[in-house]
Amino acid sequence: MEFRQHTQNDSSAIESLFTSVFAKSEGEAEGELIENLSKELMLETAEDDLFGFVAVDKNQIVGSIFFSRLYFQNDNNIEAFILAPVAVHSDFQGKSIGQELINHGLNVLRKK
Repeated sequence: MEFRQHTQNDSSAIESLFTSVFAKSEGEAEGELIENLSKELMLETAEDDLFGFVAVDKNQIVGSIFFSRLYFQNDNNIEAFILAPVAVHSDFQGKSIGQELINHGLNVLRKK
């Protein structure tokens, strides 16, 4: 299993992952909603404000997470990120992939 930062070439696979995972667990409408959220994050968020990570198994993206920067109106010295959305392919759930992916992302953010 490889954990790495997402690239622009991963976009359609990430969107499909979010669609399938959320549609299966929450229904088709939720799948489309989260797909659109992931698409908007990747297209519209400034590069310095978005960190996306993927878990890859045999050249297939099986997990994806995003950390989006938060800005606070009264304090510009605080640097914080929100984690959402998160998805692990249904066939790979229960194997700690999501937790490992989150830990990988947090370690990269700490280094920055």
